[in-house]
Amino acid sequence: MAMSDLSASECRAWSQCVLNELRKEFSSLQGTVIDIHAGKRYIEYGLEKGLSDAGAIVRRPLARVVGIGTQCKWYRNQLAVVSRE
Repeated sequence: MAMSDLSASECRAWSQCVLNELRKEFSSLQGTVIDIHAGKRYIEYGLEKGLSDAGAIVRRPLARVVGIGTQCKWYRNQLAVVSRE
């Protein structure tokens, strides 16, 4: 499934489903750091706002990294850092 294949209402329903699943899994999201590695369409229908409203700290490491090639390079660099630790 790609978010680009869904209508706006389906995207909102998907976001709500993700939020509901997280609420079931964790007793509280307050202060929880959540890194979202997804494009804007995955968060713009309520996911990021819902997480923030629940007290989570939302980070989007790739928010300013444009293009799949640049994003892949970012991930390779992160793997290199982790392998050196």
